[in-house]
Amino acid sequence: MPICALFRRRQRSRSISLSRPVARAAACTVDRLEPRTLLAATIVNPIPNAVLQQDTPSSIDLTNTFSDTTFAGTIAQIQTNLGSITLELFDKTAPQAVSRFLTYTEFGLYNGTIIHRVVNQPSFKIIQGGGFQPDGTPLISLSPLSFEPGSSNVRGTIAMATVGSDPNSATNQWFINDSDNQSLDGTNTVFGDVVAGMNVVDRIAKLTTVDGTSLNPALDSELPVTSGTAPTANNLVNVSAVSVLPPVTLKATADSSGLVTASLSGDTLTLTPTAGKSGIAYVTVTALDLSGTVTADTFRVEIKPAASRALDVPIGGGQPHTVSFRQPNGLRGVINLGGPGSATVHFSGDNVVLRKGGGMHVAGKNIVMMGLDATGTTAASSLNVRGQLNRKGVTQIGDITSDGGFNIVRMHNAQLIGDMTAPGGVNRLLLDYAHGGTITVGASPSGHLLDLRNIVWSDENVSSAAPVKEVFSFGWGNADNVSESFQAPYVKRLVSRGSFTPGVQLTGVGAPGGKALGFFRALGTIGGTWNAAGTANIHSLHVGAIESDFNATFAAPLQSIFVRGNLGGSITAPSIQSITVHGTMNAAKFTLQGTSTDLANLSARRGIVASLINAAGNIGSISGQFLASTDIYAGIGALANGKTVPGSVVDLSASNFVTPASIGAVTLHPVGKVIGFTDSNIGATVVGNLNLGSTRTGNGGSPFGVAARSLAHFSAIDKTKKQPLVFNQLTAPAQSTSSGDLEIILV
Repeated sequence: MPICALFRRRQRSRSISLSRPVARAAACTVDRLEPRTLLAATIVNPIPNAVLQQDTPSSIDLTNTFSDTTFAGTIAQIQTNLGSITLELFDKTAPQAVSRFLTYTEFGLYNGTIIHRVVNQPSFKIIQGGGFQPDGTPLISLSPLSFEPGSSNVRGTIAMATVGSDPNSATNQWFINDSDNQSLDGTNTVFGDVVAGMNVVDRIAKLTTVDGTSLNPALDSELPVTSGTAPTANNLVNVSAVSVLPPVTLKATADSSGLVTASLSGDTLTLTPTAGKSGIAYVTVTALDLSGTVTADTFRVEIKPAASRALDVPIGGGQPHTVSFRQPNGLRGVINLGGPGSATVHFSGDNVVLRKGGGMHVAGKNIVMMGLDATGTTAASSLNVRGQLNRKGVTQIGDITSDGGFNIVRMHNAQLIGDMTAPGGVNRLLLDYAHGGTITVGASPSGHLLDLRNIVWSDENVSSAAPVKEVFSFGWGNADNVSESFQAPYVKRLVSRGSFTPGVQLTGVGAPGGKALGFFRALGTIGGTWNAAGTANIHSLHVGAIESDFNATFAAPLQSIFVRGNLGGSITAPSIQSITVHGTMNAAKFTLQGTSTDLANLSARRGIVASLINAAGNIGSISGQFLASTDIYAGIGALANGKTVPGSVVDLSASNFVTPASIGAVTLHPVGKVIGFTDSNIGATVVGNLNLGSTRTGNGGSPFGVAARSLAHFSAIDKTKKQPLVFNQLTAPAQSTSSGDLEIILV
């Protein structure tokens, strides 16, 4: 499928005439795409880690965990023998009509009805239902509804049918607009729109229509049939059911540890520990949205052992400093506390005992290291864990807490699966593996900077009150759809050999030279929420790819962004000197707030799609293979309706050019059958050279193009009309021009 077909924007409305019965008016029809692309469910409130007692189930209310922010209204679905049509109802703007539709839905009155009317004319297309059963029996009608103005009868909307032109006569029948029918806006209440299934509406609208008076005199020659020339029991468009759908459907699964089972009843998640078991497990809850996209949240479940299955072992403070144990998979772990302080190590298992011959060793079956509580540790203390890593897994360590700090915490071939807290600070934190926890480190009394190194972390949060000397990671990833975070005053150096997906929040307090992040490089993907506040400054981003969930706000200018793969997400900054993307810039948003040159150069080797570049100041040059469904604006202010930038250049007026900003050049080099400039807009007071390669001016009524006070040069090959388009030195409104849906407006 061509890129332009995938990312085509909402098309402009056209007026046509319609009343009921339908007037056969001649006007232009807009072939509008579906009004909205379904988005994935959003995790509003991540599920907190759970602590259970052995053999004691516990429940979690997930009502406010997931939400599909795409939708503000009730979701309903019309199921037909030709496919399903999914609707979002306008609960707030058309409450009476929505209530009536839902009343019929709740009592199943629409079930077993038919689509009894189709009009498919060049000027007007609808499909209508909610009125008759297959044998022609009319549906029961409730009292008429008052007209509710607000939304327009454009393609993809559903509205209440009225008798004649009486706006207060709607009862139970509805119709779906398959074209723009704004002449109905004063008589027919629009109460929803189609969010999936417009292809089904189109298919029904194209069916042959026949005389339906044999079923009911009220059914004229507009009754659709799937075959034949007369209505029969087998060729009508049947509505088998109309139902309300949840925006998301939940599913819960536990990991393979066998420690807990997870079950759902509505929005209530019940966790049931396996009888006689304790330890640490993980449960994942997934939300399936209406587009089939899955959003997941994984959380930790700690099952505390009964007294008969628990063993506490003291180390340090006059006791031996080391204790060892062996997990059920045979992997060994050794824990050593050195220097000041003491600790209690918590174990669980079957027939668990402490053996002291040749050192302290915990014996028994199904042994789990649940955690360690330390007291009296200082910057002279150390905690060392030695584990094993092989095809069976890795030695696992539960929560680590202390009321003080450590000089070093080292876990070699061991994975921290709990939380870690050290309010007294840690000078060196060397954790090979960590998963699903939060590490909280206080400021060191000695003023040392934290040195953090890891091999593979996932779903891990870090909060450091101490500045960070260096983060060196081989991979810090995310296994679900909850973004983790890394927080600190500032970081001198951050290098990741793999992905680095936690968001980064830096206060910049005490940062040398005002640089919250002195050096950053990630060979893999970055993501999450980034914020460098105050006087902080991140000089540059050098990464493998930028995830779509990347949302960064920088208080100071960035020198450069270099991306070896694809770039998505949102970045707000005063300015960025250069952006280089070796892949595709896809669904990216740049908001640049400087007053001079906000973006000197942007190069996206494979093109830019569904993106927005909105600069308060100047833009130098932009290049790539193509621009598709992308807006590029310099010096454009808010519109009257409060939008920051318009959806089309035809919405711009002279008052929207709030600063005399310029766009120097846009150069596109489309390859093969790719179109260079499609459904995109460029706007600035001064626009320089636009060498766009190719364009397609026939987009079915979706206007796009260029708006400026002066345009030096525009050139492209029009693939619709198969002719070159060249414009030079356009400087006055009288020189505005258009070709098909392409508009060049001088304001």
